[in-house]
Amino acid sequence: MGKLSRLLAGLLLGLAALLSGAGPAQAAVPDVWAFAYLDNATPPPGYIMSTAHQSGSYKAACPAAWGQVSNPSVGFYQVTFPCTGGYGAGIVHVTAVDATGGFCQAGRWGPSGRNELVYVWCFDAAGALADRRFTVLYTASTGSSPAGSHAYVHANATGTLITGFNSTGLANTVVQQAPGRYRVELPVPNPRAYTGDFQVTAVAGSGTPRHCRVADWSLGQSGYLVYLACTDRSGRDADSGFTLSHHHKRTVYGVPGPPIHLGYLLHPVSGAPMPDTNYNSVAGPNVAAQVAPGQWDVVYPGVGVRETHMQVTAYSGRPVYCQLSDLWTISGTDAVARTVACFAPGGAPADSAFFATFASSA
Repeated sequence: MGKLSRLLAGLLLGLAALLSGAGPAQAAVPDVWAFAYLDNATPPPGYIMSTAHQSGSYKAACPAAWGQVSNPSVGFYQVTFPCTGGYGAGIVHVTAVDATGGFCQAGRWGPSGRNELVYVWCFDAAGALADRRFTVLYTASTGSSPAGSHAYVHANATGTLITGFNSTGLANTVVQQAPGRYRVELPVPNPRAYTGDFQVTAVAGSGTPRHCRVADWSLGQSGYLVYLACTDRSGRDADSGFTLSHHHKRTVYGVPGPPIHLGYLLHPVSGAPMPDTNYNSVAGPNVAAQVAPGQWDVVYPGVGVRETHMQVTAYSGRPVYCQLSDLWTISGTDAVARTVACFAPGGAPADSAFFATFASSA
């Protein structure tokens, strides 16, 4: 084949790939996403979750559909996100909404036809199965995106990576360092240009109640090093599956915009939020004020538009966990979380730093 023929063949192959949408550069980031809030801890089968607090990419494919939930046994829930299945493994985040220290974790998830089924386990503060309200998020991504950054991992209890994604195109890694202790590396090409927010969810079955948190993190020469700690109900280090995600100047579910109404912050135990960890896409900065031991009100100015969502994660070297004590409210366009609540094992209020992220569907 002559040089001209080879050139023409290459151009034709490139054109075919472009027209077919093949290759990761053509993929959306994320491919699919969905979030919801279970406002009824004991829902009947097929209960439609709060329509003011659920949305997803499925609204384009199935505009009349809504996420539903069933509660087949105490503390066990099956969440159904319509028109969201079959796009890859993805990850799940769950945050309990409970003022008594009851908590929730992800069980497993996977497609059923066009739907994505997400199983959630909830417990009382002592670790016994119990019905609880919660927020739940599912997102799955491929491809790459230059706007901000979005990365996630799902690992099993031994630290084996089950699935991972990084919008920069680089590979995430997970290493178990000790029982219940894991190091996750999320590389980015220019680390000093990023900070953002982390969210963590324990992944385990009904007989293994777990808490997972960010114990420490750093921004090194190649990216983020995130150290996770997982514990049993009594606060002892214990192996657990987990999901970890990072997002920088984009939503917790990975969309770089629109939606354009979002905010996140890392709030320390005392003092002002740490630099570069308090972001608001509209007004900012976000503000957290302690109202009681282990409790903070968080205000996200200007981002409370249409359907909204929150996730919370503890950041501490001690065995604590953080969540929501009640549903956030919207005042004008300000989102007000009353309150983020942190607990010691067993449910006693405990001061802790925390990551709290808020996102709208618009």
